[in-house]
Amino acid sequence: MGRHNSDEKVPRSLQTDLRYLDLVPLKSQGWYPDNVIDSYFELLHKRSTDYASLEPTLEVLVTKFYTKLVQSGYMGVKRWRENRSIFDHELVLMPVHIDKHWALLAFHIRARTVTYYCSLRLRMPNVLVLAKDFVVNEANAKNITSFKVDDWTFGQDLKVAQQSNGFDCGAAVCMFAEYLSRRKLIPQKMPASDRLRTMQGIELLRNQLFYR
Repeated sequence: MGRHNSDEKVPRSLQTDLRYLDLVPLKSQGWYPDNVIDSYFELLHKRSTDYASLEPTLEVLVTKFYTKLVQSGYMGVKRWRENRSIFDHELVLMPVHIDKHWALLAFHIRARTVTYYCSLRLRMPNVLVLAKDFVVNEANAKNITSFKVDDWTFGQDLKVAQQSNGFDCGAAVCMFAEYLSRRKLIPQKMPASDRLRTMQGIELLRNQLFYR
């Protein structure tokens, strides 16, 4: 991915700081660090904004959001939700980090569905309980009087593409989010690891996604 000073920042117009050193795991079968996930999700949001007439309205949540929810509940993130509401969007994406493993929560607002995507297909009912609590509290905080939790479905997609190694969960989460942000079905089979990681690395270096 080019030769640069490892501590040098990748030139980009988005908020998350990204160094060339942070992209090394993409080449070395390493785990994706938080700021790689955050940077990729920012690109998804940027595309949604740039092509608003074609893409679903999208909100992406930072990697520390789920951790804060686990630690402190909705009150722990309430300040971050000022002037924001998941109900203003068609799709909300929340990366989930549990014991060194990345997964994804997708809130399909119009469909009133929340789906958990895990490339190891691990069943994590507590994640969905937390997601349900978040939706309920967000509705109460934003005074969504028409909200009824019984109208919503919370579940896990157990047919989603499955990683064949112990290090591709971050790449998988970025891939899942990328497909969902284009209203595309997530494949049931993962692409070659090196190909997927190289493509995502190039997108981060170019500050632009391949698909528009």
